[in-house]
Amino acid sequence: MKKTFLIAAVTFLSISSYATTWSYNCSGGGKVIFTSSDDTTVKQATAMGRAWCDNR
Repeated sequence: MKKTFLIAAVTFLSISSYATTWSYNCSGGGKVIFTSSDDTTVKQATAMGRAWCDNR
């Protein structure tokens, strides 16, 4: 459920006109690259990256 919500949120935000690309290095190896709105904070982006790593 979390993964589906995260994918939907990232997909929605990536089609917005104001977007920033973020990357997050997973603790077990690998890297997540995603797009979110310009008003996303570093703390929010870190939480989204961590959630993606935990649910893959």
